[in-house]
Amino acid sequence: MMNLTPLRIGLFLKPFLGWQGGKEYARNLLMSLQAYEKMRQPGSIEIHLFAGRSIPDASLEEFRPLAHAIHRLSVDIRRCPQTFFGELKQQGIDFAFPVHNTGLGTIRTADCIFDFQHKYLPTLFSAIDKRERDLSFARIIKYADKVVVSSETSRADLNKFFPGHDQAVRVLPFTTFPKDEWIAEDPRRVLDLYNLPSRFFHLSNQFWVHKNHSVVFHALKKMLDRGLEANLVCTGSLIDYRNSSYMDELLSYLHQNGMHPRVRLMGLMPRLDQLQVMRCALAVLQPSLFEGWSTVLEDARTFGKQTLCSSLPVHREQNLPEARFFAPDNPEELAGLMTQVWQSDRPGFEAGHEAEAFAKARERALDFAQKFHAIAAEPAPLPPGASF
Repeated sequence: MMNLTPLRIGLFLKPFLGWQGGKEYARNLLMSLQAYEKMRQPGSIEIHLFAGRSIPDASLEEFRPLAHAIHRLSVDIRRCPQTFFGELKQQGIDFAFPVHNTGLGTIRTADCIFDFQHKYLPTLFSAIDKRERDLSFARIIKYADKVVVSSETSRADLNKFFPGHDQAVRVLPFTTFPKDEWIAEDPRRVLDLYNLPSRFFHLSNQFWVHKNHSVVFHALKKMLDRGLEANLVCTGSLIDYRNSSYMDELLSYLHQNGMHPRVRLMGLMPRLDQLQVMRCALAVLQPSLFEGWSTVLEDARTFGKQTLCSSLPVHREQNLPEARFFAPDNPEELAGLMTQVWQSDRPGFEAGHEAEAFAKARERALDFAQKFHAIAAEPAPLPPGASF
């Protein structure tokens, strides 16, 4: 039998490690690729991770078991692309991601654009941030062999704001890679550990303005005013670097309306504990004003949770089996959906239903890796004017 020459993929870590969603994307991609190589295509992939010297060793430890090797870069890719190319070439890299080709020679590249939030919610960005995003996206579209987006919604946005490049675009919806340890024990242990109520809604977004916690707080107040003593558990970072007063405004609303007994703000919890909270929730809320592709909804899909989502096109595109939708500026509509869930007799944790969803999640993760592998294996485009 012929020996299979592995496709050597170079994954550049720096773009993922500056924000929680990026870290989860990198983890899910690496775990999915590792499982795909073992279960579907043994010997087909070799993953090399590249990290700048500014990234602490501790930040890399969790990635070591997921890759063939981790290499420290001696240069900044933007300042010394040719030297960076030399380091990739030395390792025999066939495909680099997320990188755009500004001097990488024969190495195929793809870069990613996660969303176009600054085009739809411009008031949340400074003029400098908006200009830098536009310039960055333009460079990616110009220099990358392929441009990866996570949804057809984002593909349509790219064609709207940067027309004429659709042939280079690849849609790759990401998914959550399910780890057996997530369901190894009864999740209600975590409720006892954190003294959480037995029945509650779960809102698992960092406290940024566009995540729209406000509509949930207003909807919950409507329920409380009607005598429905519902509970809400919020997990996620409490800091919005773009608006330092946002958290104070939300806290003021909770205090003024006496809602603190019903709203638990847990902050950024350990990932395993956060997922145990989600497993116990009556429903997962995703009220965001804008998303590229929601990690929260992919986590909820993994456990087969009911979800109440803002009616964004991308949320409908994610197509969760038990999703229900509301206008993101309509707390009355959301309160109605939450009331239906609260008054039903369906429990939060359903072991049988969860096990069925969890099994499907593993197959989705393998499909995600297979699609990424296909993008990585695509031949580089011919230069203008070239022919066979």
